[in-house]
Amino acid sequence: MRVINLASGSKGNSTLVEHSEYEILVDVGISIRELETRLMRAGGRLEEISAIIVSHDHVDHIKSVAKLSNKYNIPVYASSECFYNSNLSQVEDKNKRYVGIENFSVGDIEIEVVDLSHDASRTLGFIFYCDGNKVGLVTDLGYIDELILSKLKGSNLVMIESNYDHEMLMSGPYPLVLKRRISSRMGHLSNFDCARAILELSKRGTEYFMLMHLSETNNSPEIAYNTTMKCLFDEYGENSKVRVMIAEQYDISPNFVFKHRKEGDA
Repeated sequence: MRVINLASGSKGNSTLVEHSEYEILVDVGISIRELETRLMRAGGRLEEISAIIVSHDHVDHIKSVAKLSNKYNIPVYASSECFYNSNLSQVEDKNKRYVGIENFSVGDIEIEVVDLSHDASRTLGFIFYCDGNKVGLVTDLGYIDELILSKLKGSNLVMIESNYDHEMLMSGPYPLVLKRRISSRMGHLSNFDCARAILELSKRGTEYFMLMHLSETNNSPEIAYNTTMKCLFDEYGENSKVRVMIAEQYDISPNFVFKHRKEGDA
């Protein structure tokens, strides 16, 4: 299984998950032209996309979903609430796949649905299972609780939101109502809360993390990274085996390639 983030942030999001002949896009919040460019750099092609999975109906996640689906006849997996969106409603009926609370599969990739707290009609995180591997993707959430942590336990990789630095948000240019929205339980995950979640998940077996959806106004890659690394250092000192990377808005991420794992493999 290979995972590569193509874009992450308020200007657009998309992640590629693939195995064998199956290629899945999680969200398409950038233009088709930009998506095509980044896919080519990642070794993929638009014509090879097997499915699009939608996390929620904010424009930075769905901008080009309908256009891409209709042009290349690609199935779109989304909640029924999302398909009421004026953009997603344009997906041809034959390509609409309604996501409920049950797991579903695209080829031999099984996907577990995780409900998240965010101010959209319904927001979903996803956990991908294939070849004995497990990868979690949870962004756009106001808080993370024990239920979510338990679902992510033992993941090879967790891609998790680290949206804002609290001090930067509160002293920044946004109006108070927007600051309250972002920092609420229906908003976004702060660097500190992300760091605490990463620490807990590291204790439950995950070694690789990617910080996602960083705000360009209320955060910086350095601050987000240092917040997480300080939390890990305070717990493990210099003995930490945890690896933390940052997803970018304008570039693709490093490849994560996970080989087949048999039960009991380290």
